[in-house]
Amino acid sequence: GVKKWSDCSEYDGTYMGEVRHGFGRQKWNDKEMYVGEFCNDHFHGFGIYRWQNGNFHVGTFYMDEKEGCGLALEGNKSCFIGIYRFNVENGPGIKLLLTPDHKDIEEFDIGLWFGKKLARMCAKVK
Repeated sequence: GVKKWSDCSEYDGTYMGEVRHGFGRQKWNDKEMYVGEFCNDHFHGFGIYRWQNGNFHVGTFYMDEKEGCGLALEGNKSCFIGIYRFNVENGPGIKLLLTPDHKDIEEFDIGLWFGKKLARMCAKVK
């Protein structure tokens, strides 16, 4: 079903009783959007979250937080592919810094991430 609010946000998807549950799309007035799985009114399972500024995250969510495997693009220049815990990079992962034309990798870091801090294993700088 579809539900719309006065602030122009809307949900289009499945429900369990009165709560979002199953697969759906939640859009907000400020152009943010989540498409994916819901559980008891939370982002829970696989989904895609896109922020108003163009950043996005594709991966698994647990109770509204990035959790498990994911890919995030920030500012059209930085990309992280790896493991998230409590909404932050935490575990094995790769962070790429792209060239302005997006045709090459300017720099990358591969390693274990702990709360956004890298225990560096490999790096490349042009």
